[in-house]
Amino acid sequence: MNANRVGLNIGEPVWTHERVARSRSIQDALESLAIVSRYQRDEEIYPQQGGVECWYRVVRGAARRFSVCADGRRQIVDLLLPEDFFGFGARGTHAFTAEAITADTVIARYPTSRIETLAASEPRAARELSGIVLEALSRLHSLLLILGRTTAEQKVGLFLLYMQERVGNGEADRLALPISRYDIADFLALSVETVSRSLSGLKERGVIALSGPRDIGIIDRDALAEEHAAAEGPARRSAVVVQASSLPQEMPRSRPVEVRIPRFAFGNVLGNMRRWLDQQHCDPSRFTCVSEGSGAVIIRVDFANESEAVAKAFAQQFASSSAMASG
Repeated sequence: MNANRVGLNIGEPVWTHERVARSRSIQDALESLAIVSRYQRDEEIYPQQGGVECWYRVVRGAARRFSVCADGRRQIVDLLLPEDFFGFGARGTHAFTAEAITADTVIARYPTSRIETLAASEPRAARELSGIVLEALSRLHSLLLILGRTTAEQKVGLFLLYMQERVGNGEADRLALPISRYDIADFLALSVETVSRSLSGLKERGVIALSGPRDIGIIDRDALAEEHAAAEGPARRSAVVVQASSLPQEMPRSRPVEVRIPRFAFGNVLGNMRRWLDQQHCDPSRFTCVSEGSGAVIIRVDFANESEAVAKAFAQQFASSSAMASG
C-alpha cells in the first residue's frame, strides 16, 4: 500500500493541463481546414449573390465588402484587416461582393461543411466559432456609430479613431491608412471631395497632421471624438458668410471628362481610375456615376482648371473603355 502511495503525485494539475491541450487542439483543428489563396489589388474574392461555401479570414493585406447601387455608386459595408473573419452569408448566399484592397492580399478559406462538422463534434469549438461571428457583427456596429454622426467632418474624425485602434500598431498618435480616400468615401457614403475637405478642415483646426495622402498624425483625440465639431459653430458660419461676400459672382469652372463603359466592366474600370488618380496625386472636384437604360454606366470626373493636363491624360488613358462600350 505504501508503494502505491509513493507513485502518486497528487500535486500534478492533471485537469488544468488537459483543458489547455484541448483548447489548443480546437485552434489547430480549425487551422487544419484552411485553404490559403493570394489575391491582387481589386481582385474578387467572392461575388454578390454567390453561394456560401466557405468562411474567410484575412491573413495579410486588406479587403472590403461592398455593393454597387443602381446608379453605379459603390457602398462599402465592411473593411477587413488581418485576423478578421468574414463571408458567413445569409440563407446560403452572399449579400455583398468581397474584393482585395492591397496587392498580394492573403486569404484563408474554411469550407463550411467541415466547420459544421467541427462544431457538432466539439461544443467548445462551437462556442469559439460563435464568438467569431459576433466579432464580425461588432465591426458593423462600429460602422453604424460612425454613420450616425451629423456632419461629414464628424464622420471622418470618428473613422480615423476607429482605424487607428485597428491599425495603429501601438502608436496612439500615428495612423497609416491601408486604404485610399475613395474607399473612405464609399465606406462613409460621402464624396471623395467631401472627405478631402473634412481632412483639410481637421488639419486647419490642429486636430490632425497630414504627412501624405495616407499618413496621418493624430494630435487631439478628444476633438476627433467630439459629437459637435467646431466647424458647425456660429463663428465658422459667420466667417463663411463674410468670405462669400468677397467672392466673384462667377463660380470656378471645371473640366469634365466622361467615360461610358459596359456594366460588366464597371468595377474593374472604376478601380483602375481610382488607382490612376492616386498615382497622379489628384483629387477631382466631383466624381459621379450614372446608370443608363442601355446597361452602360457613365463615369463623370470633374477636374479643376489647374488640372487641365491631368484631365487630358485621364481622357486618353480611359478612351479604350468608352470604345468598348460603343462597340
